[in-house]
Amino acid sequence: MKFSLAAVLAITGLAAAAPQWGSQVSRPATSSASSASQVSRPSATSSFTPPAPSCLTSSDATTLVNGFQSLISNYTLATAEKLLSNDFTDTSDSINILAGYPLGSTTFPSKAAFEAGQGSQPALPMTILSIDSVDCTKVGFRWTITIDPTKPVVKGINSIASSYNTTTRAWQIKTVYSEFNSCHWMNLIGGTCKGPGQ
Repeated sequence: MKFSLAAVLAITGLAAAAPQWGSQVSRPATSSASSASQVSRPSATSSFTPPAPSCLTSSDATTLVNGFQSLISNYTLATAEKLLSNDFTDTSDSINILAGYPLGSTTFPSKAAFEAGQGSQPALPMTILSIDSVDCTKVGFRWTITIDPTKPVVKGINSIASSYNTTTRAWQIKTVYSEFNSCHWMNLIGGTCKGPGQ
């Protein structure tokens, strides 16, 4: 059996401090008043605020992904207000090319812009295929959207960055990067997009 040096020192220290067999042990007299005065109890009005977490848990990540899914499949302003941070942005060249925005530009430069844009869109059935990566503040996941049930689904991938709201004590989506098969999407909504040789 192996003992660490700290354990040995602790044991020998206790042995040295312990009274020898047969010796009398004297205990300091304490009054109930002095004992009571040494006990401090928290006030009934005191409150404890736990520190903000520095990293997402897997449960937090799932909540954010499911929340984003609901914004696409069943949008409500209340969900957007709760889920998106006040400095939210969304960037997607897949959307930019469909909407006629400059490639490389921020698609929705603010929370209000996203709410106005997404709030005016029809609900689209989004299915989360997999949450593939989670670190302290970022989540990567893959999804499909059904536009025409008789045609193949549109597949896409998102990377979201989050921040912790110390007021609501909840993680929120701060940044979205989203890309998908915009050529297939365009064909499904009545446009024309063909690859080389088609």
